[in-house]
Amino acid sequence: MSEQTDPTSSFPLYMQVLARIQYDIDSGAYGVGESIPSESELEERFSVSRITIRRAVQELVDAGYLIKRPGKGTFVRDKSSHLHLLKSLRDIETKSFTEACEEAGYEAGTIELGCRVAEPTEEDRAFFELIPDERIISLERVHTANGIPAMANFTRLPESGFAYLEEKDLKNRSLYESIRLHKGCTPKLDGRCILSSESAFGKLAEYLNVPEGEPLFRLDGRYVDDDGRPLMTEKQIMVGSRYSIAL
Repeated sequence: MSEQTDPTSSFPLYMQVLARIQYDIDSGAYGVGESIPSESELEERFSVSRITIRRAVQELVDAGYLIKRPGKGTFVRDKSSHLHLLKSLRDIETKSFTEACEEAGYEAGTIELGCRVAEPTEEDRAFFELIPDERIISLERVHTANGIPAMANFTRLPESGFAYLEEKDLKNRSLYESIRLHKGCTPKLDGRCILSSESAFGKLAEYLNVPEGEPLFRLDGRYVDDDGRPLMTEKQIMVGSRYSIAL
């Protein structure tokens, strides 16, 4: 039976296939030590090319979910080998996602969903102390580790000082590093950080390539520069099975 993939989605077909197989592993459909279906079976299941299947499987091998045994097939590895990131809230100097991946030995990637100028909310006006008619930059991205979506990131910054982001290509690049280069400062939590949970539905499920209902962490934070001046606000939504929060 064929499972539908969406060629018009922001996510490549191989990532859609990858996410479905990864969910089957996490949910126990394929147990540790069991083989996953053959390339031809997966090709028929998802109605995509053999190249797409091979890339999805290889990404899962690289992420520690699967192991290939020549002449025998591809098997599910022990969960201790799976992709897993740790985010600590104790560090006042916030690490970027790219830095967190480097520390964990993963390859960081970024899919930019959109960058636009938007009207500020009352919360934006109060935090950034905006002058009349000043707008904000709204930036939406998905962060990946070894090709697997781990976090959706929604960032808001004052247009004054950050208008350059409209022209900046942040695909597979660190926003924090861009801020360091352009502003000469490092984003830091100002202490107003709210940790909550929610489930993946609608666009969130699509962005993170997970089934609807998947448990998610949500972290809302305000960030300041080295002198304590308002810099940006950020909503980070993380896939619970791929991220841990250390308080």
